[in-house]
Order: sequence, then C-alpha cells, then structure tokens
Amino acid sequence: WQKITGVGHSSKPDSFLITGVSGKVYELTGKPQEVQEWVTAIRSALSERPVSYIRDPSKPQTQWEGWARVKGKGDQYLMLRSGVLLFFQDNPQIVSSALDKLSGFVTLTEDTFVESMYVLTQQPIHQYSFVICTEQYLTIQTKSQADVTKWVVLIRRVIQDNINESQHIQSTTSTVNTRRLKDKGGWMSKRGGKRYFLIRNNVFMWFEKEQTDTTRNTKNSIPLAGCSVCDGTELEDSPSVMLLTSDGRIYILKPSTAEEAKDWVQVLQESIIYANDAKKGTSAETNEAGKDKKVGWLTKKGKRRHFVLQNGVVMWYYSEESQVVKGSIYLTGCSITIGKEPTQIIIHTSTGRRDYPLTAATEKEAKEWLDELWVQVRAANQKEAKSQSMLRQRYQDFVQALFMGGLDMISALVDICDSDEVIDSLVQVSAGQGRHLALLSHLVNKIVHTTELENTLFRTDSMTTKATRAFMYQVGKLYVHNILRPVVSELLVDTRGFEI
Repeated sequence: WQKITGVGHSSKPDSFLITGVSGKVYELTGKPQEVQEWVTAIRSALSERPVSYIRDPSKPQTQWEGWARVKGKGDQYLMLRSGVLLFFQDNPQIVSSALDKLSGFVTLTEDTFVESMYVLTQQPIHQYSFVICTEQYLTIQTKSQADVTKWVVLIRRVIQDNINESQHIQSTTSTVNTRRLKDKGGWMSKRGGKRYFLIRNNVFMWFEKEQTDTTRNTKNSIPLAGCSVCDGTELEDSPSVMLLTSDGRIYILKPSTAEEAKDWVQVLQESIIYANDAKKGTSAETNEAGKDKKVGWLTKKGKRRHFVLQNGVVMWYYSEESQVVKGSIYLTGCSITIGKEPTQIIIHTSTGRRDYPLTAATEKEAKEWLDELWVQVRAANQKEAKSQSMLRQRYQDFVQALFMGGLDMISALVDICDSDEVIDSLVQVSAGQGRHLALLSHLVNKIVHTTELENTLFRTDSMTTKATRAFMYQVGKLYVHNILRPVVSELLVDTRGFEI
C-alpha cells in the first residue's frame, strides 16, 4: 500500500503516474478508459480533504526543487515553497547570497492553472513541458515526463493546501466579516536599517519610529492583496522574511530571532488571505474581472497616443475621436513589468520577440494602468486555458469515438477522404493511441485483397501508400537518423573521396 500525494497522466494513453509521500513516482498501466477513470477518482479523493486540515504556515516547506528551462528566462533553479514558486539563476543552496540570485517568482492561488503541455496539445514534442497560468503565461521544460508529473502534481497540492488553509482560517476566526485580523507591530531590519513594521487593515507599512498613528510619517506601505510570503531563513542563513508583492517586488526583512520570523510569516499569511478575500468581495460587487474598459493617454516611442484597454486587447489611436486603430496587442500570454522609470510600463509579448514600453504622465496613472493590465492579462490567460481544456476534452471524446468500433470508422474515413492532411492526422492520432501498426496492417490487407494485378500493388498513390509515407515521416524519420548518423558523421571527417 502507498499513501498517494499526487496523480497525473503519462505520455502513454494506457498508463498514469502517481507520487507517494516519499516523492517516488509509480507508473500504473491499464485500459485507456480505466486509466482515465482512475485518474479522475484519485484527483477527486485528493481534493476531498477535511476543512480542518491545515499545515503549519510558519514552517518553510520545499515541496520540490530542481533545474528546468523557463521560457524567456533560460535555465533556472526552481524551488516550490508554500504558495509561491521561486526562480533562481543558480542553486541557492551552494551560493553565498541566495537571494541575490533570485530572478523571479510566481504566486500560486486558487485561480492558478497548471497542466502538462502534452495533455493540452497531445504532441510528443511537448511531453517534457508544463504550463503555469496566473498573471503571466509561463512554459517550463524539464528533463523527463516524470519531472513534469511531479511539478504539476505538487503545485496543485500546494494550491489545494492554500485553499484548505483559507477555509480553515475563515471558518474559525470571529472577525471574518471585517475581512481583517488583529494589528501586529514590531521591529525588523530592512536593507541594514531598523524599521518599525505594522500590519493594519490588510496593509503592511513601516516607520522610522514606533507608532500606532498610520496617518503620518509612513515610510512606505504595501496592500497585501495578491502578495505572498515565505520564510527565507534557510536561504539567508539568518532569520529572514521574504515578502513578494503582486507587482513583482521582493522585500527581504530580518527579525531578531527565528521565532519572530516564523510569527511574522504566519501573521502575514493570514492577513494576505483576508486581503484577497476583501478584494474578491469588492470585485464581485463591481464588474467581472477582465471586462472593465480603461482609456487614457500614454507615450509610445516618444509620441502620445490614445489607448483603450478592453476584453484582453490593448489598442491605440491618434486621438480620442479617431476610429482607425493604429495598433493593437492581444494580452494572452503576455507579461507586464515596470520599466526603469516608475512611470514606464512594459508589455512583453507571448513570443518574447517584442516589447512595448509605454510611459504614463504620472506614477499614479502608471500604477492604475499596471493594475488593470494585470487583471486583463490574467483574465485573458484563464480564458485561453479554459478554451484549451475544452478543446482537449473534445479531442479526447473524438478519439474515443474514432476507435470505439475498432478500425471501422477510420476505414470509412479513408474510403471517402483522400487528402494528405486527413491521412497525416489519422496516422498521428493512431500513433498517440498506440494503434498505428493496427491501422497500417488494416490498410495493407485491404489494398492486397482489392488489387487485381500483382505488378500494380503499392504502385498507385493510394491511401495505404500515403499512410505508410506519413508514418515513415512521423516515426521512421528518427529511426533513420539514428541509424545513419554514425556513418554520416564518419564520412564528414574522412579525407578520402567517395561517390554518393
């Protein structure tokens, strides 16, 4: 027996992967339909944890870590903490100052979408990659299908842990209707200087002197909605609190003792939960996220343009009255960052080949544009992810129907369709289901029994020859490369002449 902590699909339709408490991955095989039923049942069982379950929020947890290639960032060392996925330029456990190598992070919330790229696309080229969809759309490539499964399963587990923790806190705290917790204050070091920090009304603020009046002498303040926090003690080798904001900033705060660090982490986590709850309540009373319209003037390449942001698309015009769109950006898969100046916003396209720096008149306007762009990017990414999920389900239903009666339906399609595209698709689908040899054998037997003259067998451009050619291109090409590569490599360095 084995206590299961996660489940996921493998690269083969007749097997699936499960992870145990030790982190070891097991592959189980069965009929494709039964495999899907098992995966669904296990996922349902894993999600039905009692609300009273809550992990210790003050204990830093490394759910999983290792090297991977992040699109747009290159090779990164990934570390999964409670509620956040951290990206490092080097292994933080072997460098002197780990946080100096921190290159980015992703806050994991209940709205975060994570899935294997192979499951989404059914393309073998994507079997070692997975995608995370939050405010940005990240594609991460690992070394094996097992690594993909581990990352996907454990990230989902962390997300579910956070949901359970939120439900537990809201069900056991009498202040749930006020959407905030009790105030907390104390001294911590920030960039070498001592500051007095205070949490009040879901806002984290600090002062040069100890005080309770938040209307004066505030050095800075951070609304906690959308933030995440984790204990950075093991990364810094000293008591540390790592606060990650929704706009991508990282604050390293140092209490006097490890116990104080744990206490600050716990209180900040609880305050973030209430801040997110308050933000949800506000957004539910207004418009649906991503449907708001924002207009205004921004500077692009030194020229002021009138911009309109609506339904996941940024458009710009020469003037407010103009009806001709000068340009547009679809926000699906884009990421948003702050430029060198606080008034500058940069939109990074999903391809990574082009950036759009836009400058607002004031910092306040830039912050408003930044907030709304994040909302719209997130809504566009979630819409795209749901669309991909629906397409994947339709594809799976189609494939199941295609093979339901053996090869009768495929044979009928072959009889009425003679296009190369149809044959290529049928061969690819069959290979994905492990039925390609049965398909080719069926077509060969069929043409052998219907051909009248032996000297014309396989001589015409029939569906059988097309399917065989498609199979050779898709599967046999790699085989030929592996066989001929040593010979060709030897010939390339041989100084003797030869005839091809």
